[in-house]
Amino acid sequence: MRQKHIVLLLPVLMGISGLFAQPVLTSDPEGLRPDNSPFAHTLTRGGSPDTLAIGPGQPFFDDFSGGTLLPDSLRWFYPSTYADVPVLTRNAAVNPPTRGVATFDGLNRAGRPYDVGNVSAGINDRLYSHYIDLSPFSAGDQVRLTFFLQPQGRGDRPETADSFYVYLRSNSPAPNEFRKALAVGGSALRPFRQYVVSITDPQYFHAGFQLLFLNKGSRNGRLDLWHLDYVQLGVNRSASDTTYSDRSPVQIASPPLAPFTTVPFRINREGYMQPFDVAVSNLWTQNTVATVKAVIADPVGQTPFSGNTSRQTSESFAPRATEAVSLSSFTDQTFPQAGVYQLQVSLPGNNDNHPENDFFDETYRIDSLMGYDDGEADAGFGLNQSLGFGMRYELPEPDTISAVWICFTPNVIYNPVSTLTRYMDDHPFRIAVWNVQHPDSLILQQSSGARVKYGEGANTFVRYPLSKPLAVPRTFWVGVQQTDNLPLGVGYDLTYNRDSYTYWDSVGVMTNARLGGALMIRPEFYTYRPATAGNEDLYPGRSSVKVYPNPLTENELYVNCETCQGDWSLRLFDMSGKEYLVDKSAGAGQQTYILKVPESLPNGLYLLKLMADERTYVQRVSVLR
Repeated sequence: MRQKHIVLLLPVLMGISGLFAQPVLTSDPEGLRPDNSPFAHTLTRGGSPDTLAIGPGQPFFDDFSGGTLLPDSLRWFYPSTYADVPVLTRNAAVNPPTRGVATFDGLNRAGRPYDVGNVSAGINDRLYSHYIDLSPFSAGDQVRLTFFLQPQGRGDRPETADSFYVYLRSNSPAPNEFRKALAVGGSALRPFRQYVVSITDPQYFHAGFQLLFLNKGSRNGRLDLWHLDYVQLGVNRSASDTTYSDRSPVQIASPPLAPFTTVPFRINREGYMQPFDVAVSNLWTQNTVATVKAVIADPVGQTPFSGNTSRQTSESFAPRATEAVSLSSFTDQTFPQAGVYQLQVSLPGNNDNHPENDFFDETYRIDSLMGYDDGEADAGFGLNQSLGFGMRYELPEPDTISAVWICFTPNVIYNPVSTLTRYMDDHPFRIAVWNVQHPDSLILQQSSGARVKYGEGANTFVRYPLSKPLAVPRTFWVGVQQTDNLPLGVGYDLTYNRDSYTYWDSVGVMTNARLGGALMIRPEFYTYRPATAGNEDLYPGRSSVKVYPNPLTENELYVNCETCQGDWSLRLFDMSGKEYLVDKSAGAGQQTYILKVPESLPNGLYLLKLMADERTYVQRVSVLR
């Protein structure tokens, strides 16, 4: 058994599936057909429309840098009903060859464990290429497959019994058409390693050739991680063809809002923009000078930025290494409206063999939320007792929060003593807010509506509204309290070390977690005016209408009007004056109304007009879904 027993009270970093113990893989050397052939769906495909051709100077190539959630469907085959697909991640791997990798684990494409009822192990993610026509070639054409692979990354390590496999499709009939070409046993984190597979057997030189990558490990969550990158299949490749004239920006090594990744719009003017680092990979065998450029931009296109919107520097990069370069901050940007902004990173004039991976966009929210994480859960966090944990936030002045957003990771708990298995979906907990570094300093403990929800896909934040807005001091802690000894599995981001802001209740003492990451817990601020203390209006003269969340990323917009006495109506216009939505029955005497926004509404900037008591209130709303 792979043991993860808890002896003392400790934070449980669960590799996203909070197992106390896991079984050794069954003694199945191939492990490909435990029930039925996982390749059966390929037998009904057409031959010519989806067959790819390769040749000299035209390899099959993918480095997963396209910025999407799933692999490129022009290269990889997966029907819409096929769940066993690895998702693409940005920061889950450590120093990848290029931006983005295909991450293989125990979660399906929807971000759910393959098995929620039992602790089990077996085949999980599978990545099939389209047909590749190798019929024009033979063993003398030096057909070789290369790829880079890393175990664990920032997540859970695959044990030696876990495996990553490469299969090639032969010209044999089903069910024996796929032949194993390579097996890699699990290990702790190590740098990306390049593997070379020479294709010489005549059985592979046919028009229906395919590549297949798959992992074998725990089926109970994001455990036993493997990261695949830089896959290339080509002809006329010698055994030494393992270096590439390619430079690529791979990651924001420290964010421009450090230590935060998202800040509220209203306090953004308080100097949160910081110098930031960009990590760049050089796959060539020589020192290379490259220019690194970053541009701040608005994907909606409504923000009139002023000042210098770009930062750049030229540096020399060591061969076959990843190095970080520093860029100065965007302190001259005032962000005149709330929104979602992009940091567009590029290597202009790079002139290498793969210009398509010379740039990427990183998105930062400036709206009503505040958080430290990068939006990708690398592990799950919980305690083995019914105590609390959370994140510390520091503000320039007291404020008010109206909700807490939490990303929970799909979490299966197995207790080896009771032999009971528990899938943590819908498990109860309590929202907690502290104002002093002590677990008894609670200013909020709310259990109403607080149950674990996993959202509609991987890395989804769920909004937990407070029963009423809560005034908070300049320094406060926001988090959760467990109702029992089952680790909740709150998302834990290991890209940025935020130990100094991450706390847990170590039996009466709030202690730093010291696990090298940040909890994916984000407070939502009462964006336009905080709650009052007694009769004192902390921000007099501001509009009494509040609209949240803003930007709108879902289909429900909360509209609050404290001064509206009677009925009120709502109208939504774009910036050209075109009316998109009318709700004449809104309000009906209530202070908060939920406006249903259709999914067909285009992304962009809108004006929401509220008419009540012979007055008109106008708020700007950014829609980005």
